[in-house]
Amino acid sequence: EPDPDATVPARFQGSYAADATACGATGHESHLDIGGDAITFHESSGPITEVASGPSDITITASLTGEGETREATYRFRLSDDGGTLTDLGGGMVRVRCD
Repeated sequence: EPDPDATVPARFQGSYAADATACGATGHESHLDIGGDAITFHESSGPITEVASGPSDITITASLTGEGETREATYRFRLSDDGGTLTDLGGGMVRVRCD
């Protein structure tokens, strides 16, 4: 059961990708959409089940479904001071905000 308190703060919500070109390329593998209660990657998506956030860091746990499988996954992200870039602290990927 998703936790009703597991809502992503507005400052972290949005669409992100590797760069401006990737933002405009539909289906680019770097695409990441973070909503209030769901997260969508290029090949998987699902409801967010747990959120822990600080001023610039957020830890998101989600029940992701992709390629016929569902798995629990946890991600840690850091938002830049200007809100323009999101760094995946686990994988090191830096994405820019698309919207």
